[in-house]
Formats: sequence, C-alpha cells, structure tokens
Amino acid sequence: MTDLKMLFFYLATAGILSLVCGRSVIFRRLLGSRDYDEKPARKKENERYVDIIASSGTGLTPETLYQRTIFRSTWGIRLVGLALSSCLLFMLGQSVLTDMLTGKAGNDAFLFLGAVAIWIYYNFYIFTYKVIIFDGDLINTTWLLGKERYPLRKLKHFEHDASGFYRLEFTGGKKAHVLQYVQGRETLYKALRNALDEDPYDLCPSFPR
Repeated sequence: MTDLKMLFFYLATAGILSLVCGRSVIFRRLLGSRDYDEKPARKKENERYVDIIASSGTGLTPETLYQRTIFRSTWGIRLVGLALSSCLLFMLGQSVLTDMLTGKAGNDAFLFLGAVAIWIYYNFYIFTYKVIIFDGDLINTTWLLGKERYPLRKLKHFEHDASGFYRLEFTGGKKAHVLQYVQGRETLYKALRNALDEDPYDLCPSFPR
C-alpha cells in the first residue's frame, strides 16, 4: 500500500531532518521560527485558520493548585489535532479497505495498525499535555508522556517554533519544546521572559503563581 509507506517515509525523513538540522538557527528560521521578541513568521491562509481555532482558550486563567501554576492545552488545539489526525486516518483507512477488496493489501495492512497507534498516541499527548511552573522550575510534558523539570533561572533563550511550540534553551545544553496553545498563554510567555531577565545565580526567580 503505497500511501502508508510514503506516509511513514515522510514522517521518518521529517524526524531525522528535525534532529540533525534542528540545531541550526538558519534552518529553523527558514522553517519560520523566530526569537521571542520578534514577530512570528507570516502564516498561510489555511494555517491562520488553524491558528485561530487552536488559540481558542489561550486567554483563560491557568489553574493554580498548591502553589503550582498549571497550563493545560486548549480545547481548540485538542479539537484541531483530533479533527486533522482523524481525517488523515480515515483517508488511509479507505486506502486499506480498497486494497483489501482488490486483494492487494498483503502485509501492508499491518502498517495501518501503526498509523492507528500513532493516532492514539498523538491525541493522548495533546489531550493530556500540561506545563507547570512550581518552585522556580518549569515542568514540561515530554514526547514520551513523562515529566521533565528545568530550572527557570538557567533559561538563556527561547523562540517561537514554527510547529506551535516554544523552543527553550537552558544553560548546560538542555532543550525543551513547550506547547504555545495552552490556557493562560500570556502568563506563560511573561514567565519565560521574566526568567530571561533573572540573574542565573539567583535561586528564587520571580514567576506568576
């Protein structure tokens, strides 16, 4: 089944390019990334529509619990992610069904199970995503659905990633990708900017509670 094979090929190629070339500032800027204090790259018309829907809910107040400020993904990005991934899965499913009816599916049908697994993982990630600011640290949901902690006082740079994430760089070489489409995005943005202004040796940087 050519469609699925090409999809997995494109995903693998994109992943390798992101890992290898993503370290280059020039490469990231060509893809639309901008520094935090620069105007984001101009989006295409269809991308602007997606951005408008995904941004629904970013103005809500983030959750506060036990001195933790919790930024959860907006319902807008959840619905966009679910709709787009479901449409893609549906089209692939039709291709699988057509091949099965014509007797051409073979072992390629198992690739569809991989596509279903990716669909489940992606939507679970988007629906459960959250980033937390607590005790001077940023706690982010990782791609493996775990939690990783970063000292805000060690933040040295962040930029608008073209994929809808903030790309954060910390002293020591650690990097994090924080989803921009979260409830209370402006509060999160201000916290990151304030962290850049802090003395890296200050143990108690200021951040919103």
